[in-house]
Amino acid sequence: MSTQLETWPSTPLLSSSVQHSSVKISKVYRQASTLFLTRRLPESLSTILPVLNFSPDSTEPPPIYKATKTTRIKVWSLYVTILNAICDLSLDEGKQAFGNIEYRSLVAKVRDGVIWDEVVKNGFAGSEGDVDTDIVINLATLLLAHARNQKINQLRLESYLALRSNPELQRTDGSQSRTYKRSSSLVSSTGGIDNGRELKSLVKVLELYTLHVLLRNDEWEFAREVISASSILDEERRDAFLEALQTLKCEHEILQQRELEERAFYDEKLRCEAEEMKKLHEAAEIKREEEESMKRIKCVDSSIEQNGNRSERNSNTCETKSTPKKSSLHPFVSTNGTPVPKKTTNLSPFCRVQLIIGNISKIIGASARNLKAHSFFTIKLVISIISLLFLLRQRTFQYMIRRSWDKIKSTVTMASGKTSYL
Repeated sequence: MSTQLETWPSTPLLSSSVQHSSVKISKVYRQASTLFLTRRLPESLSTILPVLNFSPDSTEPPPIYKATKTTRIKVWSLYVTILNAICDLSLDEGKQAFGNIEYRSLVAKVRDGVIWDEVVKNGFAGSEGDVDTDIVINLATLLLAHARNQKINQLRLESYLALRSNPELQRTDGSQSRTYKRSSSLVSSTGGIDNGRELKSLVKVLELYTLHVLLRNDEWEFAREVISASSILDEERRDAFLEALQTLKCEHEILQQRELEERAFYDEKLRCEAEEMKKLHEAAEIKREEEESMKRIKCVDSSIEQNGNRSERNSNTCETKSTPKKSSLHPFVSTNGTPVPKKTTNLSPFCRVQLIIGNISKIIGASARNLKAHSFFTIKLVISIISLLFLLRQRTFQYMIRRSWDKIKSTVTMASGKTSYL
């Protein structure tokens, strides 16, 4: 790039050459505009690129370098508009229209701010302060919409405004100077702006810089300082800018407050929902435990009732087998008057065990039902058991129980002996 710039002519081009180049570029511009309006973006881009880029086999500057100011602004503005439309395409549409690699390259050129370097180098020989303000407005608007961040846009606008406000900062290297004179003296000998339209465009650039780019970078106070110290604005415009800045700041604060309230409301809603879900889960867990407990109790009750009924049936069977239909102290008399000897009724050990088990089962079942239905009875039972245990620990009570048990054993022994004798 630098070698090409050094070979560019340092003397102004002849007006006829500039006019001929502008006519040719205008024709290309009309073709590209028609293609763009019909949404044929690849064809429109390929049509306009030859007048913007360097020729690969030539040391001459791009054709746009020789165009008049009006043509130059129109062509660069169309190029920026085409790139903006390409960035607005979806990923699938962009790949289908340009291919994956080219589409990503075009989008990256805009998002990374490389488009600004391309315009300065190809159209203005690297002289950033000579870029037309209308083109700067289009570039700043493009980066404002699609750049990854606004830091690059801020630096570019700061550099441009500094160069336009102080022309002596512009580089005067002959190898990179413009090869044609400006169409009108935009900057006077005192550094002021002579052209009214150019001043209006610079005010627009300052508006983009202070009321959009700086605010996107959250530099509100710096924007106020720039507006207050700017030599481009008169008092009326300065007051209007400051008023607009204050309005935007109030709107920004209201929006931030609303976002904070919405975030707090959303967080509170999530917290309430979480607590509600926790309560529902705990209630469901308690209900499940109660149901399982009731199932276990029902299973125990049913098993106790089944065992009690079975024991009762067995005891009834044993009693039926062992008990005679009619008992009497005298022997039975047959129909013919012959006495029938009395049958001895003695319970077998098996039936006795069944009777004992059945009675114990009945007692346990009744106790379980009573415990379940009467909590006060449960307390009384516990107190009784504790009292009984306390009594059992006393030696006097133990001696009394032992004597009673001996008497019962002797009585049972005597009764069994008499029964055996009978």
